Amino acid sequence: MGDYTNLTMTVYSADPMVRTAVRGIFEDYSGTFTWRDEEDATSLSFGVNEARCGSAQELASALTTAMTDPSHETECGFCKGGGCENCDDSGVVMVTLSPFAFTLWEDPKYEWLGELWRYAPEAGAYSADCDADGNAVLNTSQVLKLVQEATDLVALKAEVARLTGRYVIEAQQEFIATLTTTTTEENA
Repeated sequence: MGDYTNLTMTVYSADPMVRTAVRGIFEDYSGTFTWRDEEDATSLSFGVNEARCGSAQELASALTTAMTDPSHETECGFCKGGGCENCDDSGVVMVTLSPFAFTLWEDPKYEWLGELWRYAPEAGAYSADCDADGNAVLNTSQVLKLVQEATDLVALKAEVARLTGRYVIEAQQEFIATLTTTTTEENA
């Protein structure tokens, strides 16, 4: 596709190596486009004003591959590429990334819906069509099927959680709480 749209991503991790690797992956996809970069102790957020349509899926794939790949090549955090005892002369070091969670979506463009991707280590990946705020969008046939097949309220709630990715959101919240607790303990 030759069209462009906005893309927003938040990665949840307190590990500086994950943050460095994710920045590198994101820069591979954002290229020369205008983007913002915001971070706090447990999250890192990016936005691209002119991302290529369809790049959300490619970026989600690159992020999950970086987690499942046992090692990842990144710039040395000590010498920033100048060469030191921690890396070779090129300033590149191989690292194993700790688990991280992420949410990313690309905005709708013209008559097409956007694309939402969520990941949490304990829940796995989730993808769906989305609106401009990154909310999953269900179509009429999905809702009708859901209502027709519902046997009880518990089953209905479970299916809604599956269709909307609520189970991944809850796993992300638990993951973030763990990061926050760990970060607080380290700073104490």
